[in-house]
Amino acid sequence: MKKLIAIALIAPALANAEFLSGNDLLQRINGEGSYPMFALGYIAGISDVNNGTLVCPTSSVTLGQMKDMVRNHLNDNPQFRHFTADVIVLHVLKTAFPCKQTGQQI
Repeated sequence: MKKLIAIALIAPALANAEFLSGNDLLQRINGEGSYPMFALGYIAGISDVNNGTLVCPTSSVTLGQMKDMVRNHLNDNPQFRHFTADVIVLHVLKTAFPCKQTGQQI
């Protein structure tokens, strides 16, 4: 029952995740107040979901470094900012931290 409730609470957030664009994410990264924390959480979520399968970061990489890489990519490639943020973040992380082979176990 607890799992069902947790899924019901999380599902709306997951359904809306794809509607955040690169422009939106860059605004949050550069924003004030709680916006930068939202961006960190968003990037951490994409990293965690794909960790060990599509993204294999070293144990020494920090979330701050990942955020900097995403911000730099968005600043350097404005032509892609209209893409959804999840696709952009995954692209940046896959490029920086590729797994040796698809399906690699953690």
